[in-house]
Amino acid sequence: MGVSLGEDAARDGLTADVLKALADERRLAVLRMLSQADELCACRLLERLDISQPTLSHHMALLVSAGLVSAERRGRWTHYRLRRERVAQLASALGGLCGAGTAGPDETEPAAARKTLYLVGGPMGVGKSTVCRELNRMLPRSVLLDGDWCWRADPFQVTPETKALVLDNVCHLLGNFLRCDAYENVVFGWVMHERAIVEEILARLPIAECGAQVRWVSLVASEEELRGRSGRDVDAGLREPSVMKRALAYLPLYRELGSELVDTTGRSPREVAELVANVGHKGR
Repeated sequence: MGVSLGEDAARDGLTADVLKALADERRLAVLRMLSQADELCACRLLERLDISQPTLSHHMALLVSAGLVSAERRGRWTHYRLRRERVAQLASALGGLCGAGTAGPDETEPAAARKTLYLVGGPMGVGKSTVCRELNRMLPRSVLLDGDWCWRADPFQVTPETKALVLDNVCHLLGNFLRCDAYENVVFGWVMHERAIVEEILARLPIAECGAQVRWVSLVASEEELRGRSGRDVDAGLREPSVMKRALAYLPLYRELGSELVDTTGRSPREVAELVANVGHKGR
């Protein structure tokens, strides 16, 4: 008697197209990168894989065709996202091959994330530190790292060596927090005005190893609100006058990152923290 493949493939998603898409080291590398980021632009993938545009297009077309990745054209570049539910379905199907008929119904379902890493970015003066402290108090079994703590040196020196040192310290601390069973929620606040910074951090963290999910949020405000907050900090001697100009220059950058945006204008730190803890839609 022959074996019918179509019905099983339709049910568990293990089709020839999917297996072909997975049968390449570069495509697997793309999936790993996408698993550690909310979204990646084709330009970033080209840089990190060091391949030509036609080669990347070929690989991404196979991943999209297999239903593993979604693609959206915005301006010059295409942006890609991992279809996590689809990948979870395939992982369950592959796991079933090891012991078909022996696992209970719940054992084939993807496990819920055990930890949550909150990446809270935003320009200087927007209220990151205050909001992160609120999150730290609000979330159960949480721990907080403010990236500015890693820069607290006298004299303050920004050199290639100190920049690499700070990033290494940030990743080391966050990694230890994620691995520690005492913590369920890890909150990290930093300026993070460039996507490459976030990608570098995520690439160096044990996200999959720790069963963590990532919530990347950028706090924004109206220019008037940001001027007022930065001005009060300058008057209080908490910031240098030059910070206001940089903060205003950074503000529009956050709308291009692909992170969740939370507008802090007219909101209390507690209200903003509650929005961050429940992010689900851009432009809140």
